[in-house]
Amino acid sequence: MASGRFEVYQSRGGHVAWRLLSNNNRDVGRSPDVFATKPECMAAIALLRVHAAEATRIVYRADRGMWSWRLRYDVTDLAMSARLYQRHLQAVAACALFVGLVADAELSTRYARVPPAAAG
Repeated sequence: MASGRFEVYQSRGGHVAWRLLSNNNRDVGRSPDVFATKPECMAAIALLRVHAAEATRIVYRADRGMWSWRLRYDVTDLAMSARLYQRHLQAVAACALFVGLVADAELSTRYARVPPAAAG
């Protein structure tokens, strides 16, 4: 069975964000926003857990013919793709994987102060 874990980290600018890692440590999704505090970030993860299954999956052409996805509930973006995909089908599958991991994902007790490489 697939599993994942949420990792909360502090960006170079001092803001806090989260990402969801698969069991092989691949970044499968991220917070669409940054937060001023860790409690705000944790609240966003809690909101995502409640609404992920019923949220609208938006797959769109992002840049240079590549595809991305966002997870939206009402007017709020709950999550976004961690990377771009060459094919629409890959983006759809990645979003489905993300949604499947959210409910059972653990919350890492590690609080990263150095941002992940892709966080910029």
